[in-house]
Amino acid sequence: MEIYLIIFSFIFSVVCLFFIKKFIFFEMTALLSMFLHGLYIFGNKIILVFIITYIVSTIFELLSLKTSFNIFGVRYKYNLNNKIFSSKINLMGVYPLEVTFAWVIFKYLSLFLAITIGDYLSLSKITEIILLSLIMVSIDLIIDPVSVKRKMWSWQTGSRYFGIPLKNFFGWFLVSIIVSFISIALLDLKILNNNLLVNTLPIFSCLLLFMNVKLMYSLNKHLALIGCVPFVLWIILSALAIYHN
Repeated sequence: MEIYLIIFSFIFSVVCLFFIKKFIFFEMTALLSMFLHGLYIFGNKIILVFIITYIVSTIFELLSLKTSFNIFGVRYKYNLNNKIFSSKINLMGVYPLEVTFAWVIFKYLSLFLAITIGDYLSLSKITEIILLSLIMVSIDLIIDPVSVKRKMWSWQTGSRYFGIPLKNFFGWFLVSIIVSFISIALLDLKILNNNLLVNTLPIFSCLLLFMNVKLMYSLNKHLALIGCVPFVLWIILSALAIYHN
């Protein structure tokens, strides 16, 4: 029954993505799906991971937006009037609720992929922590170009990579390292249950990110290829690990 509930929640979140215009509804159903998935795969410790990810990412985003301390290296701001941010809930008037949820979603996907690959390749905990953070950066290599093009946020200065500052990716790595260390080293998160279908669901979720590739390719096909290759590698390794088990 638990497995069927996880599968149903995943399918429902995909339906929300394609048929319900408000992005916040998709995020809420996706979070529920991943929460149920995490409880089944990792046990109750996943609750702490979700909470810690939300708190840590929110603190660093608000510090970067509201103070002189900026972990992402370059000044940026969210376009609060963008239709994607339909909830109109903005923390401290600058940070959309939708982005706070996105951090947790991407972090969970990265966590599952990293631990799955780590178990498959018998990686050490420190290697898994670094891998998790690299996977998070590879996700941002895909979502940031599209988000900037769609005017969800903007950077004060950029680089040749779709106008996004390279310091931003280093910032993603640093924030991810903190949560990764807590999740893998301190909480000692491990896969408790293996089910082929359930374990495959995060892979399908990751593939949804590639809906952005068409827009990236239209902007710059060479940079789009560079941006997609790392995440494709992690997905392939994760799939091999899942089907090997």
